[in-house]
Amino acid sequence: MLEFYYDFLDGYFHCCENNLIQMDTDSNYITFSADQLGDIIRPQLRAEFEAKKNEWLAWDKWSERMSWLFKLECEGSRMISLCPKCYYVDEQDSENKKFSTKSMQKWQNAITWQHFKATSNSSIDRAENRSFHMVCSGGEKWMATGVERLI
Repeated sequence: MLEFYYDFLDGYFHCCENNLIQMDTDSNYITFSADQLGDIIRPQLRAEFEAKKNEWLAWDKWSERMSWLFKLECEGSRMISLCPKCYYVDEQDSENKKFSTKSMQKWQNAITWQHFKATSNSSIDRAENRSFHMVCSGGEKWMATGVERLI
């Protein structure tokens, strides 16, 4: 990840043209100042970028299967990242969205942009996880449990 950031992003793009939002073990979430990556390459490094971009980026459906290349997972016009594996990305006036709320059940809780926005502004939001556990104390029994947690 660091090699990608320093050798590729800092090497071929001016630091004013991109901003790292979040880095995880297998993901980078980055903003770019242009719609197309090719529009913000440093002019003096364009030929070198064209020669070396396939060492870093997936370029077709077959190269997307190569685990060491970076692929576009989602695109959006805004993002809130509370912590690793807890983010919300969407297209502002569209139904297209991607979010992750590690260890919080999505079907049990309403996950919205407004919840993430309020939480990022120091508001406390709560989520509930419900599940069934088998309790073995002489006989087998199923027991429903619920855990309330802060987001």
